[in-house]
Amino acid sequence: MDNSIIMYSVGIFLVLFGFIFGMTKKKKVMNKNKWIFALPFLIFGFGLILFQSGTLAQFGFEPQTLAIGGEEIVEGGLDTSGAITGCDLGTKTTITLSAIDKYTSAGTSGTHRYRINGAPALEVSDTGTFTASPGDKLTILWENASTTGYFSDVSNVEVPCSGAKTFYTTLAQNGTLSSSIKDFDDDTVGSGNNVTLGAGDVKYATVKLSSAYQRDFPYGFVVTVEMNQTSMDDVILTQDGVELPSSTIPQSVSPTYSTESSRKAYLLGGIFSNEDVYIKVTLDADDSNNPQVSGGDVFLTFSPLNYFINEDNGGAFEGPSVEDEDNSLTRGAGTTVTIDID
Repeated sequence: MDNSIIMYSVGIFLVLFGFIFGMTKKKKVMNKNKWIFALPFLIFGFGLILFQSGTLAQFGFEPQTLAIGGEEIVEGGLDTSGAITGCDLGTKTTITLSAIDKYTSAGTSGTHRYRINGAPALEVSDTGTFTASPGDKLTILWENASTTGYFSDVSNVEVPCSGAKTFYTTLAQNGTLSSSIKDFDDDTVGSGNNVTLGAGDVKYATVKLSSAYQRDFPYGFVVTVEMNQTSMDDVILTQDGVELPSSTIPQSVSPTYSTESSRKAYLLGGIFSNEDVYIKVTLDADDSNNPQVSGGDVFLTFSPLNYFINEDNGGAFEGPSVEDEDNSLTRGAGTTVTIDID
């Protein structure tokens, strides 16, 4: 027999029994043992609980609230398939999308792109509203893959069973990525002081990268290393004694050297407000050709990663990546560091 029916039946019995027992035995109970005066009421209350539980279970409803990272609250319950129950799914929920600055909490303005259940994307201004049905799956591209200003982010959320809901996130914008270089003697490179490197030498330089105050590069960079293959055998980038992960050379980054160009690419992690990041650059000169004569300057191009809209994949939100499906940079705030060698 179904447990809900048993609970329902026992509940009815206990409610009736508690009521009758309390009414007919009140005086007798009071005279004998005052401490059991409350027994009929306990029986009545317990029966009422079972009655309610059995009734709710018969209809497959178990009240609950789900909270996910401050982003989603589902009122009602979930059935075995995960769908919302106890809610009129024909009603509409007013959705607000709001993005704020990671550091100042000011509104980011701009627009956000969203898809409902995978349908073609729509756009809404920051703090603007639209309607959707409870249970709809939303994919949100915050800041609409802008190549300037705030970096984008992607959220996947579900529309709750409520009249209105605000989905929010915090974003950071990029500033200027500054850099400085020191050679193996800890002398600053620049203003006429270059790295001295002769044929067969293996020496290093240290590049310091710094982000501006309250400005981030949250997803990191692809670092394209370019050298003159006539004067350099290799250039290796390491952090804390470990070589950086390799990456694919962005097609949108053009070489400086023509036929003599040799290039490789690395991945570098994010850089955040007022943070200094140090990269060791090992310079391995050609055994025969002196870099001072044949041209040995090394170029490091830092291209930030960001989200983008892939029009070749139905307008899907993808990334973080340094380039989109058309090999265009997803972010325009890159910089090139030149290690001058003489």
